[in-house]
Amino acid sequence: MSRKLLSKLSRLKRKVVSGVVLASLGLMSAPAMAFTAPSTGDLGYSVYDTLINEGVNGPIGFTIALLGLIFGVWGLTQRNWFLGVGSFAAITIMVAGNSIVTGLGAIV
Repeated sequence: MSRKLLSKLSRLKRKVVSGVVLASLGLMSAPAMAFTAPSTGDLGYSVYDTLINEGVNGPIGFTIALLGLIFGVWGLTQRNWFLGVGSFAAITIMVAGNSIVTGLGAIV
């Protein structure tokens, strides 16, 4: 057999193996797990209330988002795209976190 034919068969074999691996990963499923917020009498309620309700959704979260916005604009003015775009992405995830988590199937 010629070298070209062996090379083509080798590439085809790699593609088939890659396709089988990706198909098997796609067919395997993990169990669905959801996070529920603790109720008023639970042990972790005060921690959850302080971090999520008063922190991220309150004035602390607003301050962090504002500082992140300033940091992102500063990064873009310094021509550091990774810093600027990463900062804006982090702010977006923080502000819309509840919607993102709910959209992915978790209960918050």
